[in-house]
Amino acid sequence: YYSELVEGPRAETIAEQRARLAGAEDELKFRQTEFERLNALLERGLTSAEARDQAKAALDSAQAARAAGAARLSELTAGTRAEQLRQAEQAVTAAAAAVRSYELDRARLTVRAPVAGVVDSLPFERGEQPAAGQVVAVLLAGDQAHVRVYVPERLRVGVSPGTRAEVRVDGLEATLSGRVRRIESAASFTPYFALTERDRGRLSYVAEVEIDGYERRLPDGIPVVVSFPDAAPAR
Repeated sequence: YYSELVEGPRAETIAEQRARLAGAEDELKFRQTEFERLNALLERGLTSAEARDQAKAALDSAQAARAAGAARLSELTAGTRAEQLRQAEQAVTAAAAAVRSYELDRARLTVRAPVAGVVDSLPFERGEQPAAGQVVAVLLAGDQAHVRVYVPERLRVGVSPGTRAEVRVDGLEATLSGRVRRIESAASFTPYFALTERDRGRLSYVAEVEIDGYERRLPDGIPVVVSFPDAAPAR
């Protein structure tokens, strides 16, 4: 719309209006001649005053049509008014500001993960409204998932970030090597599936082990057995 105002009326539109004005001028000439003819006949008593009045009304209408056509042609040839251009510029500026506001709103409402990864699960269904602070997506980041293990209390003193680990996975003949990425400082109760029945009551420490040098990604959630060759059990 703004570009149209800057360019002004099309040449075809101006040509069309010129043709309409020419038609209005021809109609005016005809009505003028008709009025003069009927007026002369009325003076000689060969027509009625009513016929002369009708011709006069038609002449006035033709004059008005010609004046309107001339005014419209002048408007088209004069181009867009400066006031209209200023109003259009203000409308464009307001629309651009609205677009920027919508983009900011979209950016604020778009949830982005801090790192690239694979979606593991979506706790909520479409249409549900999670409460503030709830997890809306679980992502598996990185090329290889870490191994989460429970370190028994008697091994805790020998396990720290950087400690070497050996990981055995069902279905793989080779033993994978890794290193402890982090280990909890606070103890937790050992889950029933982590140790033997005799050791279930002991405390353990949750540790995460990174696997080194394995090109394929292990299936998520697969059971593993982890040992720490450099961690001697406490006596």
